[in-house]
Amino acid sequence: LLTELETLTREELLTKMQDKWFYNLLDEPFKKVSINTIGSDMFLLYAEGKPLETLDKEQAFREAYEGAIYLHQGETYLIHSLDLEKHVIHSSPASTPFSTEPQIHTDVTILKTWHTQNWNSFQIAYGKVHVTEDHYAYQIKKGSTVVKEVPLELPKNKFDTTSFWIDLHPDIQKELLQTVDTRKLQGGIHGAEHAIIAVMPLYVLCDRRDLGGMSTLYDPETGCSRIFIYDGFLGGIGLSEKGYSLISTLLESALDLVQECSCDAEDGCPACIQSPKCGNDNQFLHKQSTILLLKRLLDRS
Repeated sequence: LLTELETLTREELLTKMQDKWFYNLLDEPFKKVSINTIGSDMFLLYAEGKPLETLDKEQAFREAYEGAIYLHQGETYLIHSLDLEKHVIHSSPASTPFSTEPQIHTDVTILKTWHTQNWNSFQIAYGKVHVTEDHYAYQIKKGSTVVKEVPLELPKNKFDTTSFWIDLHPDIQKELLQTVDTRKLQGGIHGAEHAIIAVMPLYVLCDRRDLGGMSTLYDPETGCSRIFIYDGFLGGIGLSEKGYSLISTLLESALDLVQECSCDAEDGCPACIQSPKCGNDNQFLHKQSTILLLKRLLDRS
């Protein structure tokens, strides 16, 4: 209990007078509570010994690991340590031309299916999933150039959340493989995952960083190609549920996004299928296959 009281005092929520603690009246106390992360482990981020903000476990692992360049209200900070036992992060202001980006291997397991819809080209489902994120390294970048990759030693981040997932029937796979090879189809599935996440904030009150995704060319249980889009928060906060109900709109917008992009790069660009939070560093993407796949999902020629 004493540790919790000291933490609240450092956060200026309590004041100690003699042997008693008193609550500091706040004009807007709701600003101290994150409705996105109820139930998550919370970390307190310090800058030169002063509280800066609180982060949930998922955000801390993604943005505030040791060595990370952290952005807060337009200012950059260098993360010196991430204490997993005390839930404390230490940093200091840093003026630097570099940025950092985590490399993450993600695995998603379906726990329960609540709803399904059958379309001509695919099935979409919504339910509860278990997500395992392995933050195995981070890249130091100058602009878009990777300067160095540094190993990370963090425990795997595991949490249950909500997700929708799209299954592409094996017969449709075979049809598409008559036009593109296996590598390009894999790149199209990965690109479609990125494009759907990119357009979701147009229809769902969220930031793309609030969402996670995983795609696979072949699911061993079903034989289908599969795309997961999940809430990046413990327990879920309703984002993927809304996305499930808007799937045709999301696919239309994703196709428009990719088709209307003027880039001619085979693996696309940040304006179409490249994602700023891709755990695989935007590898294995293919723009034209993404367009082909999205058209097939929408039953267009």
